[in-house]
Amino acid sequence: MIQHEQASARAERRFSELVNAAYELTNDDITALRETAPPRMPPGLS
Repeated sequence: MIQHEQASARAERRFSELVNAAYELTNDDITALRETAPPRMPPGLS
């Protein structure tokens, strides 16, 4: 199970890198996206 989760995490990171490259995002762009990203789950629903 842990190996599957690790493989999924690697695939997700790789996909994210490919999308960032496709949009030609700079490191500053990526930092801004991460700093202003909304929470994944509203408080109280997790």
